[in-house]
Amino acid sequence: MPLIKPKNAKLVLSCSFDKGDADDLSGNKHNGTIQGAQPATGKVNRGMHFRNRGGNRGGGSLVKPHWTQDVPILVRAMLKAANTLFIIGPPDLIDEEKTFERIMARDPKVQAKLAQQNAALEGKMGARLLAVSAKDGSTIAELKLPSLPVWDSLAAANGRLYLSTVDGNVVCLAANR
Repeated sequence: MPLIKPKNAKLVLSCSFDKGDADDLSGNKHNGTIQGAQPATGKVNRGMHFRNRGGNRGGGSLVKPHWTQDVPILVRAMLKAANTLFIIGPPDLIDEEKTFERIMARDPKVQAKLAQQNAALEGKMGARLLAVSAKDGSTIAELKLPSLPVWDSLAAANGRLYLSTVDGNVVCLAANR
């Protein structure tokens, strides 16, 4: 989808941090003062490293996960029933970090991969439903569906899973016993 720019849009603030300051490069003189940060080398140019000033001095979350696992979908709905986590969404076809590096290297082939991911986000590749063990993150089962789910549309009752899809259907899935 192309970026739509309003007729009267104008740049308000632009900071590069390349000189270790928060000077406004837009010409609007909205210069800032940096507090609690140090200049740092970023992936592209310079940046600022902000230290955690909250109660969690170790950084990260106060919640400690039992496991972490990347999943091959962009989750639109999620539900935990008993010891199973159900997640559903379009397929995740790109590694964002590697794709960004390819964009910055001006790799012409990256546009085809981005177009493919966009098609998945638009629902042209359907959806994938994963049943994942809530104990260890392992995949228990996978099902491909022809339509994307509506956001947060999963529900479970009496051994069945229900979801609404963007094409206007309500789907009921029963576990094989």
